[in-house]
Amino acid sequence: MASTAKDVRKLKCISLEQKVAIIEEVEKTAKSQSKICEEQGIARGSLYTVWKDKGKMLIEKRYLRPDTDDVERALYPWFKDARVKYVTLSGPILVEKAKDFAERLGVAGFIGSTGWLGRFRSHHGIKTQE
Repeated sequence: MASTAKDVRKLKCISLEQKVAIIEEVEKTAKSQSKICEEQGIARGSLYTVWKDKGKMLIEKRYLRPDTDDVERALYPWFKDARVKYVTLSGPILVEKAKDFAERLGVAGFIGSTGWLGRFRSHHGIKTQE
């Protein structure tokens, strides 16, 4: 039996934001799962997979911080400029400058933790010198 165009399903990539929206919709509304699938344009199997992996998805959502990205986008050119001028930069100096940029950009709640500093260095390939 040959498959027809109707039998072939298109693969659809679901973004993390859409997955989180699906999870929230399932939890907070009285809509049937079939109705949610229809509205979102996804297969029931996709909905079940998203629901099954919801704990992992919500943890990933916590680490998506667009406001932190703004701070990094401001800090990295400053960092490159300082390195060209042979300025010695330590972790605490980077964190203080990041806090300064966060304040200027209006990013509330920016902490500049050692974890953030490690991710910043990793994202930009910055090595520490001993």
